[in-house]
Amino acid sequence: MLDYIKRALCISWCPEEEADRLNDQIKAGQAFLEKYDPEIDWDNDEEARPLLAEYVRYVRANARDDFKLNYFDEILSLATRRAGSAGTENEE
Repeated sequence: MLDYIKRALCISWCPEEEADRLNDQIKAGQAFLEKYDPEIDWDNDEEARPLLAEYVRYVRANARDDFKLNYFDEILSLATRRAGSAGTENEE
């Protein structure tokens, strides 16, 4: 996931200390987003991965609270897609 985030944020040079900090931010972002959809497949989810990159971007800018406000619809979408898929499974 670190390589994906570095590409998304255009980080070309990353010393070990910065990589550790990024990994911590990635883990925090994953934990935050998994509150809304605990079954995110981080390797393949093309909706959640860019959202995670934006989370890290905002955290790096000390604007985490702004992330919640600016991406409210996308965050809500994570929660509702799980509810929607549960409804589909119940219909079968």
